Amino acid sequence: MGGLSIAHPGWIAIGVAMIAVGVWLIRWANRNNLNGVAVSAAAGAALSAARNRGRAAMPSEITERYADVASASTHTGKVKKIAGFGLRHAAAQVFGIIGFIVVVAGLMAVVLGVFYV
Repeated sequence: MGGLSIAHPGWIAIGVAMIAVGVWLIRWANRNNLNGVAVSAAAGAALSAARNRGRAAMPSEITERYADVASASTHTGKVKKIAGFGLRHAAAQVFGIIGFIVVVAGLMAVVLGVFYV
């Protein structure tokens, strides 16, 4: 009675590592994507307005980013902070796509490691 034999355990290990890296990239991209922040802030404001009968509270994500920009003492400092948000947004778009591709490649490596003889 032979047990379950895995054809390529190294491929499975690499695939699992790729999936972990891909998920981490996607999570980082979601935290730094301004579209996601705006959507979650709008949803939070809508829920707040529904709970408070028409008086929406300012969502914490937007408040934190506004306070970060407002804390700069000069206009140049404020522009640098806003540019930093823009650069992180652009990087988040790229890394979100890369993360998705890495997750798919990791899944393919796991499947090939299990079934490829």
